[in-house]
Amino acid sequence: MELFIPSKEELDDAIYKAVKKAMQEEMPELIHKATRKKWLRTEEVMEIIQCSRRHVQYLRDSNQLDNSNFTNMQELFDIPGKLWKIF
Repeated sequence: MELFIPSKEELDDAIYKAVKKAMQEEMPELIHKATRKKWLRTEEVMEIIQCSRRHVQYLRDSNQLDNSNFTNMQELFDIPGKLWKIF
């Protein structure tokens, strides 16, 4: 069994590259989740599910969509790496 012992510079470089890669891959999604709004406005829901204001109201009136659905809808319709437009 061979053992590889890197120098301090090699180890520092490897750690730097690993952390940089992790930050570039994970940070945009973490920032998006941390800064998204708790509640969605009707206009935002209309854009996400591509429907009219009247249809959103119908969904509310028929108990197919309530305020908790508005909050959860962000998670359901979020596409990693793609932020939907917020007015």
